[in-house]
Amino acid sequence: MQRIKACMSSSSTSTRATFQSFMSQPAPPRGAASSKNMLSGVKGYPDKSVFPSACFERQDESDDRLFYAQPRFVYHVDDRAHVSLTNFYAKVLPETSTDHLDICSSWVSFLPKEYKPKRCVGLGMVREELDANDQLSSAVVQDLNASPVLPFESDTFDALTCVVSIDYLAQPFEVMEEAMRVLRPGGVAIVSFSNRAFWTKAVRVWVEASEWQRILLVAAYLNHAGFEDIEATNLTAGERGDPMYVVMGRVPDRPVPGPLRSDL
Repeated sequence: MQRIKACMSSSSTSTRATFQSFMSQPAPPRGAASSKNMLSGVKGYPDKSVFPSACFERQDESDDRLFYAQPRFVYHVDDRAHVSLTNFYAKVLPETSTDHLDICSSWVSFLPKEYKPKRCVGLGMVREELDANDQLSSAVVQDLNASPVLPFESDTFDALTCVVSIDYLAQPFEVMEEAMRVLRPGGVAIVSFSNRAFWTKAVRVWVEASEWQRILLVAAYLNHAGFEDIEATNLTAGERGDPMYVVMGRVPDRPVPGPLRSDL
């Protein structure tokens, strides 16, 4: 926990204790089956209030539009990592999905070729990258750090993905709240990440955390937003490849209003 104490230095003693208790939970044993839910032993999640604003500061707070002004037509993880992610998508994305949202999108979304929702929207920072993504049916340019509000009606998507970008979100709790809002009941949110990043643009708590603690962080974001059945899976292919983890959650069924009652 020593690495991650810095962003909590201004917090109260009780808040630090809650944060440290959560983040110090033991990781699953090394070599555990990759199909096993890594979060099965986690005992509860802290509220958003436990994370002070310092956790989401970045070394480089300059305008993100300047940093991302130049398109980057590169993979940010190695071939084995993105193939593992595509294979995972093939297993968990709903076959009946008609509307898909890929946030923090780029020139590739890593979706299986067989997965063909009627609408696949990419929301990202760079127009040139989005225009080059042949899996998208439409695209929106938006900086989620400037505005975490997703420009879509509620209950309009069946699935949402976020690939190796959650570490850059300065308001991750708010973005996941928005993910919950725009997803339909039963919809799924899948957040994937590795250990590679533009570190000056990653938020402080992510930089200071271990790989296991990053899994806990993403699970806390999803839990706060109201997602259920939160699971984490290690998709890393071999010891020499880039690590790849996914944390996913499902939108609970919303209660159906009963008939209007009259006491007359």
